[in-house]
Amino acid sequence: MEHPDYQVICETLVCEEGPYTAYGMVTRTGTIHDISADRQIVEEMAVLFDHVRLDPGRAETVIEQLLP
Repeated sequence: MEHPDYQVICETLVCEEGPYTAYGMVTRTGTIHDISADRQIVEEMAVLFDHVRLDPGRAETVIEQLLP
């Protein structure tokens, strides 16, 4: 199997309310941080993006459109 272009990452980030866990993606062109606190949502996006071979340069725009 070919190496996926989108890999899910888990990060602990800090805001005014304190630390929280957020999931993002590493692409072949960079990292997209803090997409969601729901790992499943981010994993499903990564699988979809790999399936449709989404250009990583467009990923942030597509993510913004997919999230409520």
